[in-house]
Amino acid sequence: MSIAKRVETALDFISKGDFENALIYISIIVDATSKKEGSSGMSQSNRNKKFIDDNQDFIYRFSTGGQVSVTGTLNYPTGTLGQTLYKIIRCGLLHEGILPNTFVMLDGQGLGGIRTSLDQDKPMGFAISAHLLIALLILVITSPVNSAESINGGMEFTIYDINTQVNNIWGDRSHLNSYPIYD
Repeated sequence: MSIAKRVETALDFISKGDFENALIYISIIVDATSKKEGSSGMSQSNRNKKFIDDNQDFIYRFSTGGQVSVTGTLNYPTGTLGQTLYKIIRCGLLHEGILPNTFVMLDGQGLGGIRTSLDQDKPMGFAISAHLLIALLILVITSPVNSAESINGGMEFTIYDINTQVNNIWGDRSHLNSYPIYD
């Protein structure tokens, strides 16, 4: 199964509100893309985390509607965004078959630590939104290493009032600037 087919399947799951199954496919294609992009001297887990950490500003901006931008490294109790997503989502789903009970899927935009206790310095969970899933998909689609991919018959999605034809953005990182998250 190609990266394009997995992107198509993930977008279909997202459209149905089946975020857990979308995350399985997204985890696989982030792994595959980071392997193609990354240094052969790195472990696959480090390439995966680096892919996410190198793109964290886009992920945060896209996931929060431009409300949050990150210029340095933002750490959670579980580490960087890449370490957190790798440990909580990718490893939880691909090795254990489940997401941990501390994981929360948000209805709106956002991501980060969820404070459900009186101790504000110790979040008791980690939350993401469908916007984060789309951000990861867009990063995979626009990665130059995936420029030869395409979805038979095409596919589109609309987010931030922008209709995106997936086949028009394969390998095109400049597409990241088309969303109104940098204002």
